[in-house]
Amino acid sequence: MKTRLNYRGSRARLPEKLEINVFRLVQESVQNAIKHAKTAEIIVNVEQASDVIHIHVRDYGIGFEPSAIGEESFGIVGMRERIELVNGSITIDSEVGKGTVVRMSIPIP
Repeated sequence: MKTRLNYRGSRARLPEKLEINVFRLVQESVQNAIKHAKTAEIIVNVEQASDVIHIHVRDYGIGFEPSAIGEESFGIVGMRERIELVNGSITIDSEVGKGTVVRMSIPIP
């Protein structure tokens, strides 16, 4: 499996709490793709501005029906809880047979 990271914007360090949460969110997104997507490639795009960080994690795997996300989807539930801790937003778009993209935006204090 191939994983590609594209990074644009500021290289300034984030506040420690935020940096840890961003790392864990990307880690969980990639882990979910590895575990469930049956994909050959995962692409992580990170764009850091002075006041916000945008993260997109995309795979071209088997996808899933988004309405199937339930309480037993611990990884996604945990991601939603973690994004709330940093006042961010998350969307997960997926289509069966076409893959998944996770989009996160997190304000930088």
